[in-house]
Amino acid sequence: MDFFLYEITNWPSIKFSPNILEAHQQKDFFIGINLDIKSAYDSVYIDGLIQKCLHIGITGYIVKFIHHFLQDRVVQVCWRNQLSKTKVTQCGLAQGSVLSPILFAIFLFVFEDTLEEGVQVSIFADDIFIYCSHNSPDHIVKKLRRTMNNVYQWCKYWKLNISPEKSAVADLSRRRMSSHPDISYAGVPLPWKTEIKYLGFIFSKTNQNNINIKYLRTKARRKINALKSIAYKTYGPRTKDLISIVNHSICSLFFYNCSTINKWSATHLHICDVIQTTALRTAMGLPIWTPNIILLKLAAQETLSRKIQRLATQFFLKHIAYGAHSPLYRNDEALALCQALDELPNDEDNLLLLTDSLSVLQALANLSIKSNKIILRLAAKIATREKFHQNIVLLWTPGHAGIKWNEKADNLARRVTESDLSIHWVTVEDIITQLKAYAENQTDAAYRGSKYYATLGDIPSIQTVAPWLKNRREDIIIAHIISRMIVTPALLHRFGLNDNPLCSMCKCDNSIEHILLYCRKYSLIRQALCHRLHVNLDDISTFKSFLSIICASQHAIRALFSLLKFSDIC
Repeated sequence: MDFFLYEITNWPSIKFSPNILEAHQQKDFFIGINLDIKSAYDSVYIDGLIQKCLHIGITGYIVKFIHHFLQDRVVQVCWRNQLSKTKVTQCGLAQGSVLSPILFAIFLFVFEDTLEEGVQVSIFADDIFIYCSHNSPDHIVKKLRRTMNNVYQWCKYWKLNISPEKSAVADLSRRRMSSHPDISYAGVPLPWKTEIKYLGFIFSKTNQNNINIKYLRTKARRKINALKSIAYKTYGPRTKDLISIVNHSICSLFFYNCSTINKWSATHLHICDVIQTTALRTAMGLPIWTPNIILLKLAAQETLSRKIQRLATQFFLKHIAYGAHSPLYRNDEALALCQALDELPNDEDNLLLLTDSLSVLQALANLSIKSNKIILRLAAKIATREKFHQNIVLLWTPGHAGIKWNEKADNLARRVTESDLSIHWVTVEDIITQLKAYAENQTDAAYRGSKYYATLGDIPSIQTVAPWLKNRREDIIIAHIISRMIVTPALLHRFGLNDNPLCSMCKCDNSIEHILLYCRKYSLIRQALCHRLHVNLDDISTFKSFLSIICASQHAIRALFSLLKFSDIC
């Protein structure tokens, strides 16, 4: 969420990216100033914050709590089990508090009043980006100079300090400026730069996409190298945890500005996919020649480029849902109650509505002008019926099976779902859920349509079999077996790393299928495995049938590992 008050957006940089593109199309000049607040949270003027809370309508016990929470806080340092003297702080917000980002956004309230006409701003926490576009550079410089003077007066009044050395001015247009005029803050000229980094995204005059992909790729490679240092082959974190690290630490680099990255070329998006597959191979301990389709199927992941597109779509849908006249709503239970009131007859004196959503009832009980619009719509429908002297009762039925009224509500809801009613509303959560399900099905569909499906069958993900495995070593072994990437003479010969691919006893290709299913050297091990699993040798005559039996249960996997120690695989 953007820290700028009343702005609802997940990517603040998307606010001015279209403005840059528009300036490029109209061949206008575009100059931006990136300001950095010095010790932003630590320099918040508490009395000024309370004044702004009162100004926007935060009163009563809440503002008293905020004032007591921030005033006279004590700071103390612990070093080598020794505590320093205490110091009382009279300014600043509590670091790590969930209230601090909200309070800081309130403190920056009415910052837009400092802007001259035609000048715009994007604010996220202590990062401020002020920008202006026009066909005359002198006009832009004049506007920005006045704006910077207003910003200085505003910061001086509210006791904030801007760091000129961390700030920068950049020309982001396609046109060339004859010179770089001085734009100062508090008499200190701001340095001109060829590019500006704002919220992890680099904005440049030329080759912006190339610069960003190189920056993100370099950053991702550093994290992949760090991942390699903990992704040991025999011990350490489990594979499922390493996959989670890949998603939340490496792939997430591309999620933050996905609405902009989604517009990149296919070549740049392919680079994103390469970064993802490289990180997944490290996490799963698989060799570089593992096919991407099998890799994504085992990791239960969609391609990074497709996920970026999906997140960009979700971003667009959420913006529609927050609109004043949007057909998208954000609460399924409230939507169901609205639909029920529309379908119920108007001539009934008493109506009993059953719901298992306590949050909807609490929202109705604490109704205000800032309530969710679907809650306001539900309240309006209830008020309209009460004007016709209808007595409406909303009854909360806990969402547990076996409760009479809850079962009755579920049956009624099921009948409505299976009917042919035309419902003109849809919740944004339903659309996002369907998008996620579609993305998961896309990975499965791509695997099923590949040549590997005929050989391997419907293989499980590593997260599915992880509870049946004991350690990292077993995670890697089962991943190698399922993907047929166990290092054998036949596999090495396939990549030109071994001259003799034949089994010394059977005189045929010494592949993983041969070792597990046909080699005479391990016939006793196969018989013991079939005996433990209560299957016939004919039932595991192909590698596909072998995997389907082994991955079906914990008992089968444990039986396989108990016998693998007698083979050359482990």
